[in-house]
Parts: sequence; C-alpha cells; structure tokens
Amino acid sequence: MTDSLHPATYIDDGPMLDSILMDDHAYDPWGVAASWAFAICDLAHVRGTDIPDEWEYSPGSSGPACDGPIDDELAALNLDDDDLITAGYQLIDWLDAIRDAGKDY
Repeated sequence: MTDSLHPATYIDDGPMLDSILMDDHAYDPWGVAASWAFAICDLAHVRGTDIPDEWEYSPGSSGPACDGPIDDELAALNLDDDDLITAGYQLIDWLDAIRDAGKDY
C-alpha cells in the first residue's frame, strides 16, 4: 500500500486508528474503511445522533447492525457524538482516496 492510502494519513492518532491498524488495511483498505464507516453510521443512528445528509446513510430493513467485532471495538472507544461524526468524515476522506486510487470494489 502506498503511504498516501495508509489510514494514519486520514484518521487522527488514537484508539480508533490503533484498532484500524490491527485490521487488514494493507490488503483490503476498502473493506476495512467501509466496515468502520458503516459501524459509525449504525452507532450514530442508534444513539439518535444527527447523521450528515451527504453520507446518504439508511439503516437496513431490519435496523442497524451493531453486533459485529468492529461495532464492539467502536462502542468501547466511548466517542462522544462530535468525535463520532469527525471520525466518520475522516473515514470518508480515506474511502475517497482509496476510490481515487482504483482500490475500491
């Protein structure tokens, strides 16, 4: 992976970045970034946090899925609503860079 696609280029240093770096970001940056972005949206939805319209989030027909390992890691970070939305924007920036590099699917 080129340095320009490394998660630390987009995600603030801290516990969330540490968790992302434990994932397969070098082999599947798109999957890792998308999984974290969906988890952030789901958690924000469950909390009743205003999700930016430009994210075009819509929970699944059975509601948000907040039962996976990333969801557990995210919940353990205890991010407040502002930090959660900031992290979402950072992930979107990373997803945009991955897409621009042709590494999406």
